[in-house]
Amino acid sequence: MRFRTILTSRLCFATVWNIPVATNRSTADFLVNSALFKQPVEIAIPDYQRYLNERLK
Repeated sequence: MRFRTILTSRLCFATVWNIPVATNRSTADFLVNSALFKQPVEIAIPDYQRYLNERLK
């Protein structure tokens, strides 16, 4: 049961941070061979504190 909890938490983390996840060989092959995989990426780190402040007004 512990494995399921760890897996679920990591999948949630990936979802929140928009990280692609391969859960089988076909998906992994698709991700690695994607043209988007080879392009540079601009990473935007959200200001979570500002988001919270605006949501809690």
